[in-house]
Amino acid sequence: MGLDMIKRENYITETDWKNLNDFAKDKETPFLVVNLNIIKKHYEELVKNFPKAKIHYAMKANPSVEVQTLLHNLGSHFDVASVFELRRLQSLGVSPNKISYGNTIKKIKDIKEHYDAGVRLYVSDSEADIHNLAKAAPGSKVFVRILKVNIEKRQVDLALVDEEY
Repeated sequence: MGLDMIKRENYITETDWKNLNDFAKDKETPFLVVNLNIIKKHYEELVKNFPKAKIHYAMKANPSVEVQTLLHNLGSHFDVASVFELRRLQSLGVSPNKISYGNTIKKIKDIKEHYDAGVRLYVSDSEADIHNLAKAAPGSKVFVRILKVNIEKRQVDLALVDEEY
Protein backbone atom coordinates (compact mmCIF):
# COMPACT_ATOMS: atom_id res chain seq x y z
CA MET A 1 0.00 0.00 0.00
CA GLY A 2 1.45 3.37 -1.00
CA LEU A 3 1.60 6.33 1.36
CA ASP A 4 -1.10 8.00 -0.73
CA MET A 5 -3.45 5.18 0.34
CA ILE A 6 -2.97 5.77 4.09
CA LYS A 7 -5.56 8.18 5.38
CA ARG A 8 -4.61 9.95 8.59
CA GLU A 9 -8.25 10.40 9.55
CA ASN A 10 -8.58 6.61 9.84
CA TYR A 11 -6.12 6.69 12.73
CA ILE A 12 -6.49 10.02 14.50
CA THR A 13 -9.30 12.54 14.84
CA GLU A 14 -8.89 16.03 13.44
CA THR A 15 -8.90 17.44 16.99
CA ASP A 16 -6.22 14.99 18.16
CA TRP A 17 -4.13 15.77 15.06
CA LYS A 18 -4.31 19.50 15.81
CA ASN A 19 -3.43 18.91 19.47
CA LEU A 20 -0.50 16.71 18.47
CA ASN A 21 0.85 19.33 16.09
CA ASP A 22 0.48 22.06 18.71
CA PHE A 23 2.27 19.89 21.25
CA ALA A 24 5.07 19.01 18.82
CA LYS A 25 5.91 22.57 17.77
CA ASP A 26 8.76 23.09 20.21
CA LYS A 27 9.89 19.48 20.69
CA GLU A 28 13.22 18.11 19.54
CA THR A 29 12.81 15.11 17.29
CA PRO A 30 12.45 12.26 17.47
CA PHE A 31 10.07 12.00 20.42
CA LEU A 32 7.31 9.61 21.37
CA VAL A 33 3.69 10.49 21.92
CA VAL A 34 1.35 7.83 23.28
CA ASN A 35 -2.39 8.27 23.02
CA LEU A 36 -3.91 6.56 26.04
CA ASN A 37 -7.36 6.65 24.43
CA ILE A 38 -6.10 4.43 21.60
CA ILE A 39 -4.49 2.00 24.06
CA LYS A 40 -7.77 1.86 25.99
CA LYS A 41 -9.76 1.27 22.80
CA HIS A 42 -7.47 -1.57 21.68
CA TYR A 43 -7.43 -3.19 25.12
CA GLU A 44 -11.23 -3.10 25.24
CA GLU A 45 -11.36 -4.66 21.75
CA LEU A 46 -9.13 -7.51 22.92
CA VAL A 47 -11.33 -8.11 25.97
CA LYS A 48 -14.48 -8.03 23.84
CA ASN A 49 -13.13 -10.37 21.17
CA PHE A 50 -11.41 -12.78 23.57
CA PRO A 51 -13.85 -12.85 26.51
CA LYS A 52 -12.31 -15.93 28.16
CA ALA A 53 -8.70 -14.71 27.82
CA LYS A 54 -6.68 -13.03 30.51
CA ILE A 55 -4.92 -10.28 28.61
CA HIS A 56 -1.29 -9.89 29.76
CA TYR A 57 0.54 -6.68 28.91
CA ALA A 58 4.28 -7.16 28.41
CA MET A 59 5.86 -4.43 30.52
CA LYS A 60 8.86 -4.25 28.20
CA ALA A 61 6.56 -3.03 25.39
CA ASN A 62 6.27 0.40 27.02
CA PRO A 63 7.53 1.07 30.54
CA SER A 64 5.42 4.23 30.90
CA VAL A 65 3.71 4.42 34.28
CA GLU A 66 0.74 6.16 32.59
CA VAL A 67 0.21 3.17 30.27
CA GLN A 68 0.59 0.69 33.13
CA THR A 69 -1.80 2.64 35.35
CA LEU A 70 -4.41 2.80 32.59
CA LEU A 71 -4.18 -0.93 31.91
CA HIS A 72 -4.25 -1.75 35.63
CA ASN A 73 -7.42 0.35 36.00
CA LEU A 74 -8.95 -1.52 33.05
CA GLY A 75 -8.23 -4.89 34.74
CA SER A 76 -5.25 -6.04 32.69
CA HIS A 77 -2.82 -8.73 33.72
CA PHE A 78 0.91 -8.11 33.25
CA ASP A 79 3.95 -10.06 32.13
CA VAL A 80 7.18 -8.95 33.78
CA ALA A 81 10.78 -9.76 32.98
CA SER A 82 12.55 -8.21 35.96
CA VAL A 83 12.35 -7.42 39.64
CA PHE A 84 12.18 -3.71 38.68
CA GLU A 85 9.00 -4.34 36.68
CA LEU A 86 7.51 -6.37 39.55
CA ARG A 87 8.23 -3.55 42.00
CA ARG A 88 6.68 -1.01 39.63
CA LEU A 89 3.45 -3.02 39.51
CA GLN A 90 3.48 -3.44 43.27
CA SER A 91 3.74 0.36 43.62
CA LEU A 92 0.65 0.69 41.41
CA GLY A 93 -1.28 -1.78 43.57
CA VAL A 94 -1.46 -4.58 41.00
CA SER A 95 -2.42 -7.88 42.62
CA PRO A 96 0.25 -10.59 42.31
CA ASN A 97 -2.38 -12.93 40.83
CA LYS A 98 -2.40 -10.62 37.80
CA ILE A 99 1.36 -10.91 37.23
CA SER A 100 3.33 -13.54 35.34
CA TYR A 101 7.12 -13.71 35.36
CA GLY A 102 8.36 -14.56 31.89
CA ASN A 103 12.04 -13.72 31.56
CA THR A 104 13.79 -16.50 29.66
CA ILE A 105 16.83 -16.27 31.93
CA LYS A 106 15.76 -16.08 35.57
CA LYS A 107 18.06 -15.95 38.56
CA ILE A 108 16.90 -18.11 41.46
CA LYS A 109 16.97 -15.06 43.78
CA ASP A 110 14.64 -13.20 41.36
CA ILE A 111 12.28 -16.17 41.13
CA LYS A 112 12.19 -16.24 44.93
CA GLU A 113 11.45 -12.50 45.13
CA HIS A 114 8.56 -12.89 42.70
CA TYR A 115 7.30 -15.93 44.61
CA ASP A 116 7.60 -14.14 47.97
CA ALA A 117 5.60 -11.25 46.44
CA GLY A 118 2.78 -13.69 45.65
CA VAL A 119 3.40 -14.30 41.93
CA ARG A 120 2.31 -17.85 41.05
CA LEU A 121 2.42 -17.85 37.24
CA TYR A 122 5.70 -18.28 35.38
CA VAL A 123 6.81 -18.78 31.78
CA SER A 124 9.68 -21.10 30.96
CA ASP A 125 11.45 -22.48 27.93
CA SER A 126 14.23 -24.61 29.37
CA GLU A 127 14.64 -27.65 31.57
CA ALA A 128 17.12 -25.85 33.85
CA ASP A 129 14.66 -23.00 34.37
CA ILE A 130 11.87 -25.44 35.26
CA HIS A 131 14.14 -27.02 37.90
CA ASN A 132 14.85 -23.53 39.32
CA LEU A 133 11.11 -22.75 39.37
CA ALA A 134 10.44 -26.03 41.21
CA LYS A 135 12.99 -25.04 43.86
CA ALA A 136 12.17 -21.35 44.28
CA ALA A 137 8.45 -21.23 43.38
CA PRO A 138 6.94 -24.55 44.51
CA GLY A 139 3.32 -25.18 43.55
CA SER A 140 3.27 -22.41 40.95
CA LYS A 141 1.73 -22.70 37.49
CA VAL A 142 4.10 -22.66 34.53
CA PHE A 143 3.51 -21.89 30.86
CA VAL A 144 6.03 -23.76 28.78
CA ARG A 145 7.33 -22.34 25.50
CA ILE A 146 8.08 -25.12 23.05
CA LEU A 147 10.16 -24.62 19.94
CA LYS A 148 8.96 -26.87 17.14
CA VAL A 149 11.16 -27.07 14.07
CA ASN A 150 9.79 -28.49 10.83
CA ILE A 151 12.94 -29.52 8.97
CA GLU A 152 11.16 -30.32 5.70
CA LYS A 153 9.59 -26.88 5.44
CA ARG A 154 12.43 -25.13 7.27
CA GLN A 155 9.84 -23.51 9.44
CA VAL A 156 10.05 -22.63 13.11
CA ASP A 157 7.00 -22.24 15.33
CA LEU A 158 6.81 -20.98 18.89
CA ALA A 159 3.95 -22.51 20.82
CA LEU A 160 2.66 -21.66 24.27
CA VAL A 161 1.29 -24.66 26.15
CA ASP A 162 -0.73 -24.37 29.31
CA GLU A 163 -3.58 -25.69 31.39
CA GLU A 164 -6.47 -23.54 32.54
CA TYR A 165 -4.98 -21.05 34.89
